Amino acid sequence: MNIKIDLSKTILRDEQKQSISSFCDSLAGVPDLSIQSILLYGSAARTDYRPGRSDINLLIIPDRADTVTLQNCLEVVTEGRAAGISPLFLTASDLVKLSEAFPLKYLSIQESHLLLYGDDPLLQIQIGSEALRLRCRQEMLNLLMRLRRNYLYSMGHHLSGFLITSLKSFLEVLRIVLCLKIHQMPTREQTLNLAEKIYGADISVIREMLDIKDSRTSPDEDTVLVIYTRYFKLVEKILDEL
Repeated sequence: MNIKIDLSKTILRDEQKQSISSFCDSLAGVPDLSIQSILLYGSAARTDYRPGRSDINLLIIPDRADTVTLQNCLEVVTEGRAAGISPLFLTASDLVKLSEAFPLKYLSIQESHLLLYGDDPLLQIQIGSEALRLRCRQEMLNLLMRLRRNYLYSMGHHLSGFLITSLKSFLEVLRIVLCLKIHQMPTREQTLNLAEKIYGADISVIREMLDIKDSRTSPDEDTVLVIYTRYFKLVEKILDEL
């Protein structure tokens, strides 16, 4: 099988492009592997890819992905991982199941992807708003429970670490929540400004958390506790309105 991929629309450096090309060429030589599509997704398909820190996420859509097929791919995948390539093997039917079971994950891939080879199956599956709403409720409720547990287990101390580690997933869910409200997906750059219009001054705690993350320093524990409490209340508010 001959695979010719198009990386012209990516921001990747020549080194990363060559790694992807070599990986796909090697996949083409795997016995009994029939590939329908290859897609680049995540930061490497956007503009926030960071060489050496971000994975190069590739969605590989084969006719089948049983253990025999995966066994044949082991050597190629191992070499790809050494170059920062993180492949995800899903069949076309797996994609449908993914969209139903993990709609936020599917939507994230669907929103930030580039077709490198074959047909684009992600354009054929649409997720209903109620499925997204239910998943957002689950994510926000899970975060609320973790906030409570973390506070109790830490005895109210050393809270800044949890705040920082929860930010990325919170912001991704917040984007979907905003999409449900305005019926249009905001960009990551638009998220906080739009959230301020909807939630007012409550959203300022997220900017303070981002400042802590960017500065890589932690304020005193009393200040962190105030931020933790405000974050807690914001999550409760969003959850109540879902």
